[in-house]
Amino acid sequence: MGEIVSSAVIHETVNKIISGLIDKYEQKSSAEEQMERLEMAQIKLEIALETSDKWQITGGPLLRWQKKLKRAAEECDNTLRKCRQRVQEEEEVEQPLRNSSFPRRIAHATKSMISSIFHGNIDEPTRSAVRRFEWFADGANDFLKTVEFGGTPRRYLFFDPLIGHLLAGVLRY
Repeated sequence: MGEIVSSAVIHETVNKIISGLIDKYEQKSSAEEQMERLEMAQIKLEIALETSDKWQITGGPLLRWQKKLKRAAEECDNTLRKCRQRVQEEEEVEQPLRNSSFPRRIAHATKSMISSIFHGNIDEPTRSAVRRFEWFADGANDFLKTVEFGGTPRRYLFFDPLIGHLLAGVLRY
């Protein structure tokens, strides 16, 4: 009877470890996909902000919108940087394990699986965070359309900034 119980426990443990390894692989590919989506959102935000800098924006709501997009781009950049750093740290930890023995790899996988159960992946970009930055990137497109519709391109301004400010009434004596 004792052999049957111990055999069942060992069998269940091995199944959990293998299942954990498969889940870890799937999570890794999901995290890579999330990072790619995050990177595309960041690129869209940067393009919108660079393009909007070529236009003279004077309206308060548009300036607030631009400021909000700048904060979102910075936050997206920070999130992406943290994710890349975490991937690099994981690679540094996994590199020596690839050359180690099979039991040692199983022990490490078990330890990391148990750790992830209790601590979770805090630094990994969540789907909701990625969707949020994608939402900002979509809004950036609307922002550009609005700026181009009602704005004045900066290239039509005077070459000498002093003359442009004087004519705009910015400088006062």
